[in-house]
Amino acid sequence: MINLLLLSIFLTIQSVHHETQQSMVFTQDITDFWQTPEETKLLHTGDCEDFAFLFYYSLPEKARKEVILTWGMLKGQGHVWCEYQGNIIDYDGIKTCRRGYQIKKIDNDIIKRFIVMFQRYLKQKET
Repeated sequence: MINLLLLSIFLTIQSVHHETQQSMVFTQDITDFWQTPEETKLLHTGDCEDFAFLFYYSLPEKARKEVILTWGMLKGQGHVWCEYQGNIIDYDGIKTCRRGYQIKKIDNDIIKRFIVMFQRYLKQKET
């Protein structure tokens, strides 16, 4: 039997993924500056964490509760993506295979970057 709630959430994830993917051009930054979702919307450009944050915060709350922001390594480089029920949600698609994706323990540098980005995000939401 199909779980209609899970199906609804997955269809929402697919739709938001498509909208997010169409709204920006993937560009690798040199300094690894973490943009807020609002900055990514304004610039229409970003890299992996910018896509992941924009995608995550564009989800309706019901779907957001089911999605996990994940930090790790892909092809030997730091990488940020989202996950839903074991599926990888990345800029270039929704994948069922984890091949190449390695979850890493979050270190202080990652926590600091996220806090700085999130503080800017909250200030932007206030205005």
